[in-house]
Amino acid sequence: MENKNFKKTIDLNVIIPKFLNSLNSIILNKVNQKLKFLNFYFKKLQTESVANRNRNYDIMF
Repeated sequence: MENKNFKKTIDLNVIIPKFLNSLNSIILNKVNQKLKFLNFYFKKLQTESVANRNRNYDIMF
């Protein structure tokens, strides 16, 4: 009987880190996607603001 319980704890010791590891990779993947999107978005904003500034200079001269 004790042996059975011991085996169960070992299984949990294997399962829990695997589960946490997969959860961690999923979360990191989502965060990475969001960061890539934000990076793209801010680059787009930056280029648009530069284009607007150049247009304003054209109007001035």
